[in-house]
Amino acid sequence: MYKLQPQAFYYDWKLFTSSNALDEEVIWDDLYDRVDWEGIRVAPTGKIRVLGEEDNVVSENSFDFDIEYASPADPELLSSEKHAALLIRVYIAETDPYCCTQIEHPFDPQLLRYEDGSLYYGDDYVQADGDSSIDFYFYFENGVPVGKTFNPEALKKFVSLHEVEEYIASSDLPRCIDTSALNSIAAATEVAIVLNGIVIDYLDELKECTENERSYKVRPDFGPSKFYLDWSKPEGRGGQMGYDSSVQSLISWILHDNGIADRALTSTELAEFKSKLAAEPDQLWIPSDGNRRDWLNEVYKYSIEYLAFVLDQNNLDIQSFIDFGQYQPGTTPAIQI
Repeated sequence: MYKLQPQAFYYDWKLFTSSNALDEEVIWDDLYDRVDWEGIRVAPTGKIRVLGEEDNVVSENSFDFDIEYASPADPELLSSEKHAALLIRVYIAETDPYCCTQIEHPFDPQLLRYEDGSLYYGDDYVQADGDSSIDFYFYFENGVPVGKTFNPEALKKFVSLHEVEEYIASSDLPRCIDTSALNSIAAATEVAIVLNGIVIDYLDELKECTENERSYKVRPDFGPSKFYLDWSKPEGRGGQMGYDSSVQSLISWILHDNGIADRALTSTELAEFKSKLAAEPDQLWIPSDGNRRDWLNEVYKYSIEYLAFVLDQNNLDIQSFIDFGQYQPGTTPAIQI
């Protein structure tokens, strides 16, 4: 007995159309909660592992069916609707061996075929499932994309969610929320004041960490209460999103606990932001709107730059900030406290 484990880009999707303009409340209430998912579509290019009885890898086979991986949004349908929103949930993960399709005989690549967005082995459907995902929204007015169009043909070569995020950069995301009244410098200044206080409170410990070449672990009264002030590696190209227990994670909790997010986000965004932190305290909320993501990235950028400045002023290690292009010694930070 063998198992087939596909490794490919795949997605699920749902589409909502309306004669009225789509705001965040409509998107959240109707598209997210009331419209059913259409079903996972697997890219026609990827790999498939053959697993043995102990889930060991017996062989790894590439496949490419040379089929256009078309967008699920029917152009004819979109052109007949004044407003539309397409929600794409992207998966890139190996299907759990427990869920894999089983075959009795050794793998024959000639039996693998692609039909209507799914993989088949002979007459059997090849199960594809993911344990991690990310959502993207795409908007249309009178059938014309607002912002970036979902192009699965370009995405099918990716093998990680990180690569997908890099491709769909914040500058390409739909911009449906007006953030012109939001001042990222003002929000970052509030955050920087808190970060400055944390450095002062932990200064002796940070100096000891420097002497012993340890990371700058601090335990302020925010969120999970464990962060590293020198963990600031950006996660996406052109952005400042970070990793678990990072400075970015700490900044997110400061935005949450000090009420900065309450004043800056819409009610729907705020609910999504708080829900993300409650479910996964170490994970970051990533806005689906381009303007909002740019604003949040600027808050991270200016706050981190000032944090590095404060560490530098206290003769602490700032090499990671220099390496990631977040700070240059001798420069004046955009924030002044």
